[in-house]
Amino acid sequence: MLIWTLAIVLLVGFGVIGFYLGAARLTVSLFGLLLGAMLAMPLAPAVQPLMGLIKVTHPMWSVVWPPIIVLLLVYFVFIGISFFVHRKIDLHFKYHSDDLSRFRWERINSRLGTCLGFGMGGVWVVILGLMIYIAGYVTVQVAASDEGNPSWMRYLNQARHNLNSSGLDRVAAKFDPMPSKYYEAADIIGLIYNNPIVLSRLAQYPPFLSLGEQPEFQDIATDSEFSNMLLSKGDIVQMVQHPKSLTIINNGEIRGKLLSQDLGDLQQYLNTGISPKFADERILGRWYIDSYATLTAERKKRPDITASEMRSLKKEVMETMRSVEFMATPENQVSMRVPSSSSSSDQGGDASDPNSDQSQRGENEQSPDFAQRLAERDRYGLAPGPGAQGRGAGPNFSRGQRGGQGQRSQQASTPQKEPEQVLTSAEGSWRRDGSDYKLQLRSERTGSVTANAIATEDTLTIQIQTPSRTLIFTRST
Repeated sequence: MLIWTLAIVLLVGFGVIGFYLGAARLTVSLFGLLLGAMLAMPLAPAVQPLMGLIKVTHPMWSVVWPPIIVLLLVYFVFIGISFFVHRKIDLHFKYHSDDLSRFRWERINSRLGTCLGFGMGGVWVVILGLMIYIAGYVTVQVAASDEGNPSWMRYLNQARHNLNSSGLDRVAAKFDPMPSKYYEAADIIGLIYNNPIVLSRLAQYPPFLSLGEQPEFQDIATDSEFSNMLLSKGDIVQMVQHPKSLTIINNGEIRGKLLSQDLGDLQQYLNTGISPKFADERILGRWYIDSYATLTAERKKRPDITASEMRSLKKEVMETMRSVEFMATPENQVSMRVPSSSSSSDQGGDASDPNSDQSQRGENEQSPDFAQRLAERDRYGLAPGPGAQGRGAGPNFSRGQRGGQGQRSQQASTPQKEPEQVLTSAEGSWRRDGSDYKLQLRSERTGSVTANAIATEDTLTIQIQTPSRTLIFTRST
């Protein structure tokens, strides 16, 4: 087993080193090793700003290396002190004592040094076992197939399994300095890695709603390569080193907000879809308009609605408002996104477009048979076309007839006016009002608007006062 092989090598190696270096040097070195192990975590933040000087820029390694550097620095300093102490003792027995005392000292020094060497080897076994225990807790959960993992990760995972099977993990756990938040984060990473389907649920976690609107996460959502890597449970090292991941990891604001979350609540939300911390605030989340339910609610409010008004209402709800999105965050902020109505250029031909009716009419007037068709229109009493005035062709109409015909022609040529868009995108805030909610929405066009909201598990009903509208939403899943 790998862990037992490592333990035997360390014990035998330091035992031999202790035999040759002696008890004096091993005593001081062992004291330095224990002191360095105790000061590694407390002094790590003081060393962390120096990581840039040794070209360590990745945030993950900026956390891993400082405690190791502190441990080694303290240990090496005491190794240097140990040689100074040994020299003082050696000079004393060499020049201020008889040969018999010197020989006895040298024999005791080497024999006692061997024992201290075994002790130092045992300390190193615990320290390295603790490193394997901490680092392996994450790598074991995000391990892909053996062929897909780097060699160092395979050895680390094997050592972590051996540590557990040998029972040495219980020894390492007694000296574990890591906070519980570290293991909660590792469990969440492992859960997401092995179940990529929960990524959609992760985006709906209330504290992450505003984060999902930031461009860093929007870029990830539109990156097919990175998405395929997540869904296929690819190499975790490549994921961490991917530019999209580094953009988020190197962003201190995003990293701080992620680390400040209640990870226990987040883990329970990912497992069950219910957040105990935010379960009482049912308005929180991302909601999408239910066009049919909204149309039905509006129809019930207006039982005497006319057919033309019903057509306009249906057009407004089913077309203009079909993509309305509402979002409420734990920071008591809300936003409503309403897509803008289609432009007039989408509804008809452009006058400057050669394919439009106006351009086509100009081309027809220049065609050879245009005069013949115009004469036929005049012959059968049809309305005179352009240029008929002054030719004396065509029958005479009464003033009323000409007026009616001109009015119908004008009505036919006048394009229908698009219905005015009632709702606009808005930002605002929410507050609890008993079991319901009060909303304050603000937009550039309508100004400040007050609304009432009733939220259930899967449905959100918003009553907007001005303009009077009832909007029904369903929760995004």
